[in-house]
Amino acid sequence: MMISTELECHDFHHPNRLKTLLIAATFWVSSLAQAQTHPTQATEGDPSSAAPWQFKLTASNYDTHGQISAQDINLRGMREDTTWWLAHYRRASEFEQSRAGWEQNWGFGWGQLTSSLQVASHGFAGGALSARLGDEALYGLIGWGRTNLRDYYNLNFDPNDAVTLGVGGKLQGSANYTLFTVKDDRLHTGQQISHAVLRLPLQASTRLTLDYAYKRGRSSAQDPLLHGNALAIGLDHHDVFLRVTADNKVNFSNYNQTRVAVGLRF
Repeated sequence: MMISTELECHDFHHPNRLKTLLIAATFWVSSLAQAQTHPTQATEGDPSSAAPWQFKLTASNYDTHGQISAQDINLRGMREDTTWWLAHYRRASEFEQSRAGWEQNWGFGWGQLTSSLQVASHGFAGGALSARLGDEALYGLIGWGRTNLRDYYNLNFDPNDAVTLGVGGKLQGSANYTLFTVKDDRLHTGQQISHAVLRLPLQASTRLTLDYAYKRGRSSAQDPLLHGNALAIGLDHHDVFLRVTADNKVNFSNYNQTRVAVGLRF
């Protein structure tokens, strides 16, 4: 379920501004990483004693049958219960969009609450709330999202104005699973996508992820009903990862899409 109050973000429209932003972000991240490798002695209550920032850089290619290929680059920063991201999507000269987001987790005795906010060029904005009820052994999932319905290429590939229900837990060893459904509750499209996700550790530093999804619904309330499915296979090894997805009827369209994402954690 994607996330995304309307904020000005017209400065992201120009490609040169985007390049400047990404270069600046990269230098900033590098300086943070270097600072973390040479920490100073922290005293109790000193903000520098907090956990260091961790980063993930992902580059993706979207090959859609009958359309021009598109690319996306995404930089995420994570520390304790906070995550932010800066990203840019481009489909040749047809469409491009920059976005920024923030996510915050709160832990409670009953589980965890997560709120998120995203803004993007072309005036898009939205947000979501979700909760995990229970512990790692067995938990329930519930979520709700809303957008301002402005132009947006949905890189979540699930309905955004929707409710989410699911369960998850641990299997034998360190494997875990998640089963959840995301369903439109606003636009009368009948869009619904159900996921079955399995994460399997292969070695101490290697993990395999399988995500199968079945979808049904309409692109709009007036369009014919579509059925489709998707399979994503991900492999994490140390600090690098690869994810390949075959998606039929992507975003409830008549197009099939293959996605390849590679990335680095640092």
